[in-house]
Amino acid sequence: EKCNVTFAQIENKKHVKVRVWERGAGLTKACGTAACATIVASSVLKLTERKSDVEFDEGLLNIEWDLNNNIYMKGLVSDIKQIKVNI
Repeated sequence: EKCNVTFAQIENKKHVKVRVWERGAGLTKACGTAACATIVASSVLKLTERKSDVEFDEGLLNIEWDLNNNIYMKGLVSDIKQIKVNI
């Protein structure tokens, strides 16, 4: 069975370094879902603040988990490529 795995290194209460391995893709440049999940999990464990930066090799995302359980993600967007898939 294959799975997605997130490796997180907590630098301080407001900064986490993350690497993500996704099934079928391998090591990825970034993953917004993993960034959000990392901040929620680390905040529940009181390792980070509810609003923290998540650093990937290719850039930084700011994640905020508010008191109403909404999660907001801000960061730069990379180039979007057009691809064609034959099904």
